[in-house]
Amino acid sequence: NEVYTQNGFDTYVAGYHTQHLQSIHGCDSIIVLNLSVRPLFRDSITAEICDNEVYNQYGFTASVAGIHTQYLRSIHGCDSIVTLNLVVHPTYNDTIAAEICDNEVYTQFGFNVSEQGVYTQHLQSIHGCDSLVTLNLIVHPTFNDTLAAEICDNEVYTQFGFNTSEAGYHTQYLQSIHGCDSLVTLNLLVHPTYNDTITAEICDN
Repeated sequence: NEVYTQNGFDTYVAGYHTQHLQSIHGCDSIIVLNLSVRPLFRDSITAEICDNEVYNQYGFTASVAGIHTQYLRSIHGCDSIVTLNLVVHPTYNDTIAAEICDNEVYTQFGFNVSEQGVYTQHLQSIHGCDSLVTLNLIVHPTFNDTLAAEICDNEVYTQFGFNTSEAGYHTQYLQSIHGCDSLVTLNLLVHPTYNDTITAEICDN
């Protein structure tokens, strides 16, 4: 992008150029110019970083996505323009609320826990950026209850999902309001009823 204008020359083309001049005494003078034209450099760089990082190569110090330009000088003193197309990938900070029953294990997103509490998992996105996942785990109880009930032998016990008239232990699998299994055992006692006939005698007074 420069023009050589010394010694009567006016050119920007690389190669040999000849100039016929006259000395102060009127003698011919031939000047041969060997002109080297050094190239300008226009380079484009595409780079990717995570949103908590800074790109600092080739004279850049950038953390914002977009096009950035850097003016450098070559070893021959020529301008060089370097354009950086910077892509910034996000990091993630997600919180998950999950519920399980107390006989289960939560195994999603890299977790493997069965106790209620808050847990943290450091993962990487598909672009290699850190992602923080926080799990707030609630563990609902299961129930194992035993009921003692009594009926007469002409009755049927129909509470808590049971429908029986036989004495002994009976089991019923139910679900809590959170969908957890609950085991209810019924100890049923059946009392007899009586049908007796009495023969009696009295005097007429």
